[in-house]
Amino acid sequence: RGAAVVISGNGEVILEDLTIEVQAGIGVAAEGLRKLTLARVRIRGKQALSALMSKRYPLQAIDTPLIGVVADRVGNLQTTDLEVRGFAGFGVLLHESYVQVTGGQFNNNVGVAMLVHGGEATVDGLSIADNPASRLILSPPAAGLLLSGGVTFRGDDLVLRRNGGAGLLQ
Repeated sequence: RGAAVVISGNGEVILEDLTIEVQAGIGVAAEGLRKLTLARVRIRGKQALSALMSKRYPLQAIDTPLIGVVADRVGNLQTTDLEVRGFAGFGVLLHESYVQVTGGQFNNNVGVAMLVHGGEATVDGLSIADNPASRLILSPPAAGLLLSGGVTFRGDDLVLRRNGGAGLLQ
């Protein structure tokens, strides 16, 4: 399986007041956009959290909700009240993108709730909570928020609570 929503090119896209339910694969995948706005979007993996915690690595997109949102080289990603829950690899994976997150919840994901690699991210009013680690010994490290690749990050009113592994890993 691929992604429920795939967006690529150099244009501008707005998704708002939308619920996306994902049985397997990725919720929203965006690549190379000039601007992407996600406003009041709910992206939910459709498997029980206990089942996700017992999945064997490497995970398979054919039977597992893997990533809620993946953005690769998005020039301006703005989220407002984005909810991402129920994914077994990453809730949100941002690569070399410029991101403004206002409000929202990245909760009940297994593994890493939010990974920001490179680029720049400003977060205000985000809750990253209740994201457990996998129950399996041979699984990747878990973190609420993982920063890597020289990212420039600023967080205000950021809540990191009850996450498996590290709350913040840099």
